[in-house]
Amino acid sequence: MCRRYSFLRILRIAPFCPVRFLDALLLLTLLLSSCKENTTTVEQGDQHAVLSIDKAARELNIRHVDYGVYTVSNNDAFIIGSQDIETIQIGRIRGGQFVLSDSLTPAYAGTSGRFTVVFASAQVVDTRYLDDTVSIRYLLTGDTRIEVDTSVAMYKFPYSSTSIFLAFDSIMDPSNCIDHIQDFDIAGTGLFIHPTGPCGLFHYDLGSKELKTLVNYPGGNFIAYDSIFVFFEVSGISIQRFNIRKDTVDLIFDLRRLEYTNIEGMAASNRMLYVHFSSWRTENRYLSRFSFDGAFIDSITYPRETYFMTIHNNVLYAISFTADYLHPNLSRFDLTSRTFLQERMY
Repeated sequence: MCRRYSFLRILRIAPFCPVRFLDALLLLTLLLSSCKENTTTVEQGDQHAVLSIDKAARELNIRHVDYGVYTVSNNDAFIIGSQDIETIQIGRIRGGQFVLSDSLTPAYAGTSGRFTVVFASAQVVDTRYLDDTVSIRYLLTGDTRIEVDTSVAMYKFPYSSTSIFLAFDSIMDPSNCIDHIQDFDIAGTGLFIHPTGPCGLFHYDLGSKELKTLVNYPGGNFIAYDSIFVFFEVSGISIQRFNIRKDTVDLIFDLRRLEYTNIEGMAASNRMLYVHFSSWRTENRYLSRFSFDGAFIDSITYPRETYFMTIHNNVLYAISFTADYLHPNLSRFDLTSRTFLQERMY
């Protein structure tokens, strides 16, 4: 078995319909990641040696070539002494079974006794999996078969610098309230967490591993942190402010002037709180700004269904959806020009 990547269970994000689990975490990691498409080499070997087929079979490159597409190919060390590989089959392991996705005949480069096996296959990234097993089967002359299973970190596509932020098992919750994470925000060495259900707001110290309950409230979806405040919405209706220095809730926003039925995202930036409101009565969506003291500043039209907002360099990032809610994209909204930029595949 060829296994290049070790894999930790990622902090679990609860399903906030229609957003699938891990959306909030992946949104954060994507924003902190470079879009540079780097080559991921699964395994390297001595490029000058002639290898036995079973050893050479592990000399693979997995390279991101486009959004949602990667290639499985040989690397320069795939050198064998014969042309005994007749067919290469590439597939995935599903339910313990091999599912074929491509079958090809390799080419050979070189002279007698020293052949470089040349092949490449384009594969579609399966967004249902974070860590997927790509299985390569080499069918040799004489009905012999060599199998190589390679674990590939699918969360690396399309942003190769995406990394694991936190293993969920490292959060020890004596109350057993934190089952899934609805939203979170980072504050230095701390992590503000809002789980699903009536669990409220927590602070997790990344150094000491201590978990502290800040506020209990019946439910909600989003939080936003900046300075000494953590803002949270309650049941999609009200917005409250938790003062870290005072260790208490010290403000409830007055939202009576606004027409809305739901809150679909919050983010804090430049000493302002941005809130995405929607109304099923008017079918309107808009983005409102508030001061940290709760004063309403203004609203602009935001005609797109998105969730889990965050702001970086005055660009608002969020998860947007196609009509069938099955193919999320990374939406980008320029807060200066107030226009949507080209979406990125999520």
